Amino acid sequence: MYAGESMKTLFAVVALSLFTVPTCAADFKQLENQIGQIRSEQRDNKADIEQLENGIKETRRDQLNYKVEKDLLKEAYGSSLTTINTVLALGLGVITLIGFLGFRDIGTLKKEYTEELENLRRMRSAFAKKATSLSEMQKKIELELVRVTETNQMQSNRIKVLELQEKCAQLIASRNYIRALEYATVGLSLSPDEPILLDQKAISLFRIGRFEESLREYESLSRIDPKDSGVLPSRYELLLLLGKIEAFDKLWEENSGIPSERPGAGSLRKYFLIFRSFVAGDYAAMNSAIDAFVSPRTPPKRLEYWNFSEVETLVRKSSAPEEAKTKFLSFINVLRNTGGE
Repeated sequence: MYAGESMKTLFAVVALSLFTVPTCAADFKQLENQIGQIRSEQRDNKADIEQLENGIKETRRDQLNYKVEKDLLKEAYGSSLTTINTVLALGLGVITLIGFLGFRDIGTLKKEYTEELENLRRMRSAFAKKATSLSEMQKKIELELVRVTETNQMQSNRIKVLELQEKCAQLIASRNYIRALEYATVGLSLSPDEPILLDQKAISLFRIGRFEESLREYESLSRIDPKDSGVLPSRYELLLLLGKIEAFDKLWEENSGIPSERPGAGSLRKYFLIFRSFVAGDYAAMNSAIDAFVSPRTPPKRLEYWNFSEVETLVRKSSAPEEAKTKFLSFINVLRNTGGE
C-alpha cells in the first residue's frame, strides 16, 4: 500500500516536473538576464565610484595646492610688506635729512636770491636806460639823415633851377621863346614859386602871343611879391592888349599908376594912358595927350628897355582909323628913339 502510494507520488512529481521544466527554463533565462543587467549596473556603479574617487583625489590635490599657494602668498606678502616698510622708512629718513639741511640753509638761499634779484633789477634798469639812449640817438641820426638828404635834394634842385634859369635867359635873348618856355616849365616843376622862372615863363608866353597865360603868370608873381613894381607895367600892357579896360582901370587905381621910383616912370605912365585911349577908341583924347606930351622943348625920356613889338602888331591889325594908328605908332617911335630925360 505504501509502495503504491510512493509510486504515485513519484509519478506525480515527474509529471509535474515535465510540465514545470519549460517554465523554470524561461524563468532561469530571465533570471540570467537580470543578473547580467545587475552586473552591468555594478560595472557602471564601479566606474562612477572610480570617477568619484578621482574627483575626490583631485579636490584633495586642489585643496593641497591652494593651501601651498596660500602659504606662498602669505610669505610673499609678508616679505613685500617688510620691503615697503623698509623703503618708506629710508625715504622718510632721506626727506627728513634733506628737510633739515634745507631749513638750515633757507636763510642763505633767500639772501642770495634777493641779491641776485636786485642785481637783475639794476641790470634791467641800466639796459633800459641804454636802450632809451640808443633809441634817441637813432632818432637823432635819422632826423639828421633826413635833414641832410632834404638839404642835398634842395641844393641839387637849386643847382638845376639855376642852370635852367641861365639856359632860359639865353634862349630869350636869342628870341627862341618856345624853347625858353619849355625850360621855364621844367624849372617851375622843381621850384613852383621861383620868381625868375615865373618871369621868364611870362615873357616867353607874352612873346609868342599867349597873352592870357602870360597875364596869369604875372599875377602869380604879384601874389608872391606884391611890392615888386616891375610886374605892374607888364600887367597893364597885357590887360590893354586883351582889351580889358575895366580891369586895367581897377589895377591902375589900386596901385596909383606907375611908382615914381621906377626908371622912366613919367614916360611909361603917359604911354599906358595914351594906349588906353587908343584901345577905348577915344582918339581925340589920345591925340591931345600925345601932342601935350611930345614937345621939342621937353622930349620924353627914352624907354630903351621896353619892347613895343606886340603893341605895334596889335595897332596895325586893329580896325582903328589909319590916322589914329599912324599917330599912335609915331608916339611909340618917339618913346623908342628919344634920348632926352
